[in-house]
Amino acid sequence: MKKYELIYKIINYVYKKDQFTLQDLMREFDISKSTALRYIASLEDMGVPLYSEKGRYGGYKLLETYKIPPISFTPQETYAMFFAIKTIELLKSTPFKAEYSTIQEKFLGSVSSKVKATLEQLGSRISFGTVKIANECPMLEDLLYAIMKPSVLKILYQTPQKTTERRIQPIGIFADYGNWYCPAFDVDKNQYRIFRCDRIKKIEPLKEKPVENIVELDLNTRLDLVKKSPEAIDYKIEISKEGKEIYERCNFPTMCLQEAKKGFLISGWIEIGEMEFLINYLHQFGKYLVSIYPESIKQNYLESLEAIKNKIK
Repeated sequence: MKKYELIYKIINYVYKKDQFTLQDLMREFDISKSTALRYIASLEDMGVPLYSEKGRYGGYKLLETYKIPPISFTPQETYAMFFAIKTIELLKSTPFKAEYSTIQEKFLGSVSSKVKATLEQLGSRISFGTVKIANECPMLEDLLYAIMKPSVLKILYQTPQKTTERRIQPIGIFADYGNWYCPAFDVDKNQYRIFRCDRIKKIEPLKEKPVENIVELDLNTRLDLVKKSPEAIDYKIEISKEGKEIYERCNFPTMCLQEAKKGFLISGWIEIGEMEFLINYLHQFGKYLVSIYPESIKQNYLESLEAIKNKIK
């Protein structure tokens, strides 16, 4: 067991006991007397209100003013708790709504300044969207650590067409259309890219120095990296008047909306590798979709509808 994990277990043990001795601590955690004394000193340095009593029934006690003991978390448990609090944002309406902001405020006030700074940084780098995530993403935690401590990763990325090795520097993670996505800087291509997290099958941290200007980016500023490549595809999507509300609920910085004869026209551009993302986006318009240009995007959309049709019995 790592030292920080043991000290958090000892803290919880101390708060549960009215009184304990060094021998109790030694037996409970299978440690020597000198190690137990060092941990007692560490607890006192951390501000745990202990005092000792000598004699036959002596030992260590917690000040009685601590009626409700604080709960102590390891750093990993703190990050997990932060994730749990953030998931409340998925709910449009919740009971005790006002209390959730208070809980988050108290939680952030209970952690160390270093951990708090990390959590506040993560606040602008994580978004859960509004759709429940259905796919398993075993590499999600590794991606999160690479975001907290900016790192260059070698990933094994699997799409329906092929499997490739990529070197990326993750910027953040967000959820949309029932999937986790990781916007990142592709080190080899020197371009901004978005990766589906469930398709990342393997991660290997590299010893390379992170790209400095990428470290400063988050989900709000990541599009500063977006540059239209020569291979990018311009598109025009016509929707009926009823489709405007859907567009206003969800659209992207490379899109714009203008009035057309039969309704509205969505125009923009995408990189070839983002075709699937755009096709999934178009599905939400359903019967409000009027026309799609160019033909390549239209064909991809029709093929996706055919695949759906073939799956339904």
